[in-house]
Amino acid sequence: MRMSLRSLSRRTRIASAATVAVLASAALIAASATGAQGGSSSSAGAAVAAGDVKGAADTIKLLKGIPQSGAWLGAPAAGVQLVVFADLQCPFCDKFDTTIMPTLIREYVRPGKVRVFFSGMDFIGSDSNRGLKAAAAAADQNRLWHVVSILYDNQGAENKGWLSDKLVGNIAKALPGLDTKKFDKTRKGKSIDKRLADWKALATSAGVTSTPTFFVGTKGKLGSLAITALNLDQFRSALNKIINAR
Repeated sequence: MRMSLRSLSRRTRIASAATVAVLASAALIAASATGAQGGSSSSAGAAVAAGDVKGAADTIKLLKGIPQSGAWLGAPAAGVQLVVFADLQCPFCDKFDTTIMPTLIREYVRPGKVRVFFSGMDFIGSDSNRGLKAAAAAADQNRLWHVVSILYDNQGAENKGWLSDKLVGNIAKALPGLDTKKFDKTRKGKSIDKRLADWKALATSAGVTSTPTFFVGTKGKLGSLAITALNLDQFRSALNKIINAR
């Protein structure tokens, strides 16, 4: 069965091997534009139990001990990089994050084989933008991947209000070590627009026209990953091929 990808023009397409672009690692790092300084040991406001936010407890367990730096997840020394272009309201991005990404984290990211970069997009609507600002603000405290994963666990119908300030706030309060006061100030401030613009520019330079879109390769040179379905075996095959060739 062929996989439909969510197109920026509201049409579907299949990622093609012919549409290959090369991205420099330096560009990816610059595009994160987070200036991550790590999380605070104390959070402002009343905490929310992780068990009270869908997906929070599992996400905290999954990511525990894995290095995060801005939009990056995984050890800097990892020889292989995977870039994920995604919209937080995209149902196919949700499928990837909830059914494939956890296994990739356990098998490739945690052992230090692969490092993953999140490049967010917000073409679907205002809820996408609200979520993306939350992810970018969390990146300042090296918690972007926590926020992204939990938002996908709570994904609802497009632009129906599921991605609310209340949900974002509860997610922040459920994350150990996140300074919620700083988080709220950052996501609502003007500086966050520059970070979203950097992600948009990266997608444009890479020729990304649908979500999810993936790039994979060694440091300094990444090519588009052509997939025909959101199938774990296809990701394993692509990653193993690069890892074994090094």
